[in-house]
Amino acid sequence: MAVGGAISTLVRYDVLGVGHLPRVALFPILVLVLLNALAVRAFGRRLLDARRLMYVYVAVLATANIMGVELVIRQYLIMVAAQGYATPENKVAETVLPHVPEWMVPAKSPRAPAVRYAFEGVPTGGDFPWRAWVRPLVAWTPLFIALLTMQMTLPVFFRRRWADQERLLFPLARIPAELTHYDRAGDPVPSLLRSRLFWVAFGVPCVVFLLNGWHHYVPAVPEVRLMRDLGRVFGGRPWAVLNGWPVNVYFEMAGITYLVPDDMGFSLWLFWVLRKLAMVAREALGHTNHDAVLREQGFGGYLFLVVAYVWCARAQLADLWRKAVYNDPGVDDDREPMPYRLALLGFAASVIVVVGWARAAGASVGYSLLGLALYLVSITVITRMVAEGGLFIVWPPMERFNHYLVRAFGPQAMGAQTYTILSYLGLKLADNSTSTMANVLDGYRIADLAGLEPRRAALLMLTCMVAAVFASHPAALHAIYSRSVPALGWFPRIAFVSFGSDIVSNLTAPLRFTTTDYGHMALGAGVTFVLQALRQRYVWWPVHPLAYVAMIGAPYLGDRYGFSIFLGWAARRLVLYVGGFRGYSAARPCALGLVAGQAFILLLWSLVHYFRPISAALIIE
Repeated sequence: MAVGGAISTLVRYDVLGVGHLPRVALFPILVLVLLNALAVRAFGRRLLDARRLMYVYVAVLATANIMGVELVIRQYLIMVAAQGYATPENKVAETVLPHVPEWMVPAKSPRAPAVRYAFEGVPTGGDFPWRAWVRPLVAWTPLFIALLTMQMTLPVFFRRRWADQERLLFPLARIPAELTHYDRAGDPVPSLLRSRLFWVAFGVPCVVFLLNGWHHYVPAVPEVRLMRDLGRVFGGRPWAVLNGWPVNVYFEMAGITYLVPDDMGFSLWLFWVLRKLAMVAREALGHTNHDAVLREQGFGGYLFLVVAYVWCARAQLADLWRKAVYNDPGVDDDREPMPYRLALLGFAASVIVVVGWARAAGASVGYSLLGLALYLVSITVITRMVAEGGLFIVWPPMERFNHYLVRAFGPQAMGAQTYTILSYLGLKLADNSTSTMANVLDGYRIADLAGLEPRRAALLMLTCMVAAVFASHPAALHAIYSRSVPALGWFPRIAFVSFGSDIVSNLTAPLRFTTTDYGHMALGAGVTFVLQALRQRYVWWPVHPLAYVAMIGAPYLGDRYGFSIFLGWAARRLVLYVGGFRGYSAARPCALGLVAGQAFILLLWSLVHYFRPISAALIIE
C-alpha cells in the first residue's frame, strides 16, 4: 500500500490515505468482510474474526497519511524544489542554497543530474540518480521516525482523560467497528451489512461516482456535478464577497456528521456561515485581507485550547510523571497502549532528535523548540477535533510555523541560516490536515472498542509506519524520475514552485506581526474562552468552541465541507424530530452506507486510474 500509494499520489494525485477515515483503510476491510462471507459459505467459518479485521484496519490507519501528502509529496519534492526553480530573478541560488547543508539534499547545483532529471526527465540511456539520494535519505529518515514516535507517544498523555473520563465519542473509530461487528460466530456477514438501508445508501455514491468516473473515459456518459457554487449573486461591496459560495456534496462528510452530537454538527456549519458574514462586515468597514485576520483569530483559539486541554488533564499528566519517573505503584498504566515510562522517554527522545537534527543543520535550538511547540499545539488540537467532532479532515490556521516565527521575531533576530532550515522543516510539518497523531489516538480507541490488546496494536502501528517510510523512498523517487515534476499530478507539479522564493521574500522583506495582529489572536483566544466557559456552565449551551476554532481559522474546511456538514446535521435533526432516538438508530445504517460507499468506489477508481490514467480528479480530497 505504501508503494502504490506513493506512486498514485505523485503521478495522479489520487491521495489514497487522505483524512482521518482514510479510504485506503476502509476498502480492505470491506473486501475482507466479503471474503469472510464467501469463506463461511464454502468452508463454514470466516477467514478473519472481527478482532483480526480491526488489527488490519489500525495498521493501515496509522500508515495511510505517510503514503500521501504528509511524506510523499512534501518531503521528496522540497529536496529539489529550491534548486529546480532557482532563477537569476528570484535570487534563490545566492540567498537560500548557501544555507542548506550538503547532506540535506541530493545536490545543490540546479544542473546536477539529481535535480535536472527531476524536472526535465531522465535522458534516453541515462540512469536514475539513486546514489545522490542515499545520503539525504539516511539523514532525513531518523527525523521522520522521530516525528512518528512523537505522534505515537503524545496521545498516551491524553488518552485516559479524553476517552475514559470525558468519554469523547470518537465517531471515526466507531465506523470500522460497526462495519465488522458480527452478532454470532457463524454469521456470514456483519449485522450492519444485513440492513437494506445500508446498501441503498452505499449504492448512492457508487452510482454517482461510477457515472463520473466513466465520464472521463467516455464524455457522452452524463456527469453528476457535486462541486458547485452559487455563482455571481451580488453586484457590489460588501455582499459581493459572498459570490461563489460553495455548495459541495461529500457523501462521507454528510454521513459522518449524522453520527456526531447535535451541538458539534450545528456549530460547524454555523461558524462556516458566520465566517462568511464576518467577511461581509469587514468589507463594509473597508477592510480586505480577511483570511489573514481570521487565521490569526483561529491561531489564538488554538493556543487557548491547548492550554485548556493540558490544564484539564493535569491529574492524568501528574500520574504519568509519577509512574514514569518514580514508578509509583498507586498509578496503574496496564490498560494504556504503552507504559507511561516508555511513552515519556519516547516523547523526550523524539524531541531531542528533532531539535538536534535542526541544530546539526545550523538552526538555533531556541527557535527550533519554538517551532516544534507550535507544531505540537496544532496536532494536539487537531487530534481533539477528530476525537470529539469526527472531522474527516482538518486544516489548521498556522500552515507553516516558520512563517509565524519570522513574523514575530524578524529575520535579523532569527538569522538566515535558522530561518532557511526551519523553512525546510516547517514545510515537512505543515500538512497537519493529515496528522498521524489523530489516527493513532483513533487506533487506540478502536483497540478498546474491538477488544484488541492495546500494546500489541500500538506496536503494530509503529512497525507499519516505519516500514511505510522505507517503502515510500524508492517508490516516490521512481515516480518523480520516471515522469518528471512537470508531468506529475496537478498538485505535486505546482505545490512548491515558490518554495525557494518564499524563503527569499521572508528573509528580505517579511511581513511582521503588528499590535493589531496580536489583538486578533487575543480576540480569537477570548472568544474561545467564552464559548468554553459557557459550555461548561450551561449543559444546554448549543455552540461548541472547537467548531469556532476549526472553521474561523481555515477557509478550506468550511468552503469545502460546510454544505455537506449542514446536510448531515439537518438529516439528523429531521430524523430525531420525526422518529426520536429509535428513528435515529434505525437510520444510522444510511449514514454508514454513505461513508462506506464513497470510500469503496473512490478507492476502486484510484486502482483503475493507476493503470488507465485520467487527467482530472474525481474528487478534491
